[in-house]
Amino acid sequence: MRLVDEVFPVERPPTRELITSHRCEECDDIARTFAPYSAADLPAEVIAAHYGSLCLLSASALAHYMPAYLRYAVSHFTDDEDPSSVVEFLVYQLCPEPLSHDGYEEHLRGTLEGFSERQGEALEAFLDLVQAEPGLPEFFGDWESHRARFRELWRTRGRA
Repeated sequence: MRLVDEVFPVERPPTRELITSHRCEECDDIARTFAPYSAADLPAEVIAAHYGSLCLLSASALAHYMPAYLRYAVSHFTDDEDPSSVVEFLVYQLCPEPLSHDGYEEHLRGTLEGFSERQGEALEAFLDLVQAEPGLPEFFGDWESHRARFRELWRTRGRA
């Protein structure tokens, strides 16, 4: 995904205290694990082990580490006929089910606020790849609803 390299500049990673939004044992472990790395050198083993940690990253950390997750996902797209865990959880992060009862939608809007328009295009391009992969849209159920959720969250990002 050349677009990822074009639109996500190589920047310094967020400080350890800013990798997650709150303090708990799980988030502290994530912060400790991610802190030594930038998106450019985040090891594949860390991404694979933390495929489900995207939702715990702060807005700045999500924007910073997203290109590493996208690159990994594109090179590890499927396990047999199902999406890899990283692909699956990227889709869940970008296209969640409506969960307005617990503030999660507001959290997602806030995390997307740190992305530029061009980075949003890269996220859409990733979703296009998922859509084009035989069997993957069906794996996620109503794919058009998922895409509509991403577009709605993207359009309203930053509005908490």
